[in-house]
Amino acid sequence: MKATANETAFTDVEIKRYAELRSKKESATVNRNIRCDGIDWARLTAKMETARERVLKKRLEVLADVPAQTEPIFLISYGAPGSGKSACVDNVFKRLRPPSGVAPQNIVQANVDDIVAELDTGRTISVDAENYSVFRPTADNVAGRLLYVGMERGVHLNLETTGNSVDVQWFTTQFENARTQHRYLIALAYPLVAIPTLVARVQQRAAASSTSSSKRRPDDDAVVNAARNAARNVALLMALVDKLLIYDNSGDVASGACQTEILVCDRQSCVVNCEWLTSPSMSTEEAHEKCIHNTLARVLEKIKERFGVSLSLDEKHTTTLKSIVTTTV
Repeated sequence: MKATANETAFTDVEIKRYAELRSKKESATVNRNIRCDGIDWARLTAKMETARERVLKKRLEVLADVPAQTEPIFLISYGAPGSGKSACVDNVFKRLRPPSGVAPQNIVQANVDDIVAELDTGRTISVDAENYSVFRPTADNVAGRLLYVGMERGVHLNLETTGNSVDVQWFTTQFENARTQHRYLIALAYPLVAIPTLVARVQQRAAASSTSSSKRRPDDDAVVNAARNAARNVALLMALVDKLLIYDNSGDVASGACQTEILVCDRQSCVVNCEWLTSPSMSTEEAHEKCIHNTLARVLEKIKERFGVSLSLDEKHTTTLKSIVTTTV
């Protein structure tokens, strides 16, 4: 019999016990079933597996209706919570497949946060909520399966990651499989937002949540650290992707996300938006002239000044960016 969402829903007590039992399980030297307040590990893991199967089945049914592409795109939506990753997807696909982009229903989304919410049905979880970590490993498993099946079918894919930590080996394996076996274009879109704006957005999102489980005020320091870690870790992925798009996304997301490009790089070269880099009062000709004399150091300096993060770029792109002469203006 098919399991319903209500049947696989976890109670608050079960979530707490799951975290406690998993911790004990990981530290135990003998792999035996353990119990906590009458709740045993085997029962909870079976319930988690049932939830995984329910969510995966539903998402695979949706995936089956997504059309295959002759030139599929694997888009990594990258950046700290509150940076507008999800809102940017439409404009990024328009940039990659001009002029109309790709219809949302033709993109398979592997958003781990959304999968967590589906696993823990009946409540909305903020990323910093205590029970988020309980469901995250299972959500990662579901996302990985969606990516695998999606690649086999050749559909457009979108994976979101905060960049707070990066498993280089995992990404390397995924990207190489997508590129060599299934002819994907691998793109990474990175919206940048000033840290005070990021913190405000995360707080507003938490306040708007309708459930008590996510009413706990997010830790501002955690948001700041996530933004800085993402800026540092992007260098780990730059060498693995075919195209890197960095945006100024500090404006009102409701009016259109990721409309102002800062840098667009491929495996050979990078292009800088001189209009963003130089003074707004300059003419186009002046902006071009100024841009020619700007170095990578100036670009990174302005990024740090405007967004409060130190962006890391790998050596290959460092050499390329020092001689920027083309612009998006």
